[in-house]
Amino acid sequence: MNEKGKEEECDFTVVLQQPTPGPSSPLTPSTPNSRAGRRLGSIDNPIVIEEESDGVGEDDDVIILLSRPVYKKREGKRSTRNRVLSPPPSTSTSTTIRTLNKVQTSHKDRSASSSHAPITCHLPTPPPSESPSSPISVRLTYTSIERPIPSIRDLPFDFHSYTGKHLGLRANRDIKRGELIIKEEPFFTLPIGDIDEDITSDHILPLLPLSQDCQGLFHSFTGRTDRHADNDHYVNIIETNSIPLISKDSQALGLFRHICRVNHSCTPNSGWSWVEDEGNLHLYAYTNIDCGEEITASYLPQKGITLSYAQRQRHLLNGHGFVCLCDACATSAIQIVEADTSLALFEYLQDEWMETDLGEYAADIHDALRKLNQAKSILLSNDKFNAVGDVLEQLYDVYAIHGMLKRSKDAALQCLDHFTVCLGKKAAEQSRYAALAMDPTLFERWAELDSSRERKKRKRRREDKAVRMSIRIRRSYEDTFASD
Repeated sequence: MNEKGKEEECDFTVVLQQPTPGPSSPLTPSTPNSRAGRRLGSIDNPIVIEEESDGVGEDDDVIILLSRPVYKKREGKRSTRNRVLSPPPSTSTSTTIRTLNKVQTSHKDRSASSSHAPITCHLPTPPPSESPSSPISVRLTYTSIERPIPSIRDLPFDFHSYTGKHLGLRANRDIKRGELIIKEEPFFTLPIGDIDEDITSDHILPLLPLSQDCQGLFHSFTGRTDRHADNDHYVNIIETNSIPLISKDSQALGLFRHICRVNHSCTPNSGWSWVEDEGNLHLYAYTNIDCGEEITASYLPQKGITLSYAQRQRHLLNGHGFVCLCDACATSAIQIVEADTSLALFEYLQDEWMETDLGEYAADIHDALRKLNQAKSILLSNDKFNAVGDVLEQLYDVYAIHGMLKRSKDAALQCLDHFTVCLGKKAAEQSRYAALAMDPTLFERWAELDSSRERKKRKRRREDKAVRMSIRIRRSYEDTFASD
């Protein structure tokens, strides 16, 4: 619609075709969606626009329509900026139907004579044999980049297609425990009021349009298509692929070029930490990761990693739109029952120390240490490495309230090491355990239950009482002699 409100016909040709990947086709297998276990639908009937040439050598483009409908063009000077649209509600059209190969050929002929060669942006894709059921994606061609996304080289991983999980990250060398795998700035950020609030179009529309390179990355992710899916494709992409960015004063959801490709696992070997002052998300290795091993992280909340199989699947399906097929979930029913039983015991042990006062819980130190060591053993046997920190913190508290200096210091050092692995050295050094590892007696309830300390206190009180009594007697004698 033009400035006066009149509709004008567009000078472009719309091509409707069911894409068929092949060596000579411009369509390539989709950059698969990075969420474990999801088999989401493909983009049907993609639309290609071929702008008619004016004969003056302008930059005409072939654009894949993946966004919102814009069917009319303004009057006036012809714009060379790409228009990114979404498929129309029906496939009926009066425009000329051409083959996709012919459109691409004419595009190449025109762009070759253009004064500005187009920039082709595409993500790596697996061969069709590795991902036979992958959805279809396309190569996006742009004539201008408004805000280029910085590329990161020498990464310790490659993109790899995993059966049932689609695209993920695979280590291309050995990665050591605690190593920073990558730190990355989000290319899209959505501020939110609460991490659990429902995302709607009203959240997203004010942030659009993105720059064209960001749009290409945005649409390279696949949104959820389950029964909880939203009518807005943007909402589905964000709900399925975004990562919570939680800071002291604000909360947001972010999309990342590389880190958002990390597949979920209920037994992750890595995890991310948002560093607000840098504006980067850090991905750290929780364990040693061998060359060729998949890099995984958990999409579950902090306390959700120890939930039962059914609870984890329900949370992932409702929150992200996929069924988990990680090693802990794609196993035999007997192993799942055994794991659920042990995790239920851990939940019971954790609730006991969380809901009981430390003085009461640690009164019998032998019983308290037995329960905490049992909880730690359960987590390690189920590969829940990122949840061990809660147990280590409680072990320190038990040792400290009994005034056990050496064991308290060892426990504080273990806590410091754990948080260094999960959060990075800088964040760990800012935690309370950096100071407690140097001086465990800084604990606010230090040695409250130390029996030897209590005996020393009683002895000191008796001595103080005897000293005060002798002072009163001496003053009494002095007063008597002074009166005489």
